[in-house]
Amino acid sequence: MERLFELLFKYRPAVFSRGDLLFAPPWPLAVVLALGGLALVLVALAYRRARPDLRVRDRLVLLGLRATAVLLLVFCLSGPALRLSTVVPQENALGILVDDSRSMRIADQDGQTRGAAAAAAFANDSPIMRALRERFRVRLY
Repeated sequence: MERLFELLFKYRPAVFSRGDLLFAPPWPLAVVLALGGLALVLVALAYRRARPDLRVRDRLVLLGLRATAVLLLVFCLSGPALRLSTVVPQENALGILVDDSRSMRIADQDGQTRGAAAAAAFANDSPIMRALRERFRVRLY
């Protein structure tokens, strides 16, 4: 069932539980709601003049089905969106600023300068950079 949900909605249900549902309609939300309300009234009026041989229960069932379709259409037109706060691999950039000022030329540990230590820590083949590149697009400055 979870695989079907992921196929239909792109993410697992756990991701949706951390998101916020919001609406971004192409028109003002009041216009969408007003049009939906008008459609519901027209649907209700259409069943007042339905065939006289229909029972009341049948009219109510048909009215309920059409009203559900109209409400689903209003929901779709209201532009539902899910705001997620997750990190998507390789879609987020991470900028790393490496200082090269005069203070970085001071020798600290083992006679190595601070600049050399920073360059070694953020070299292309360092473990830190490999781990960061798995999750982010890394930019060195």
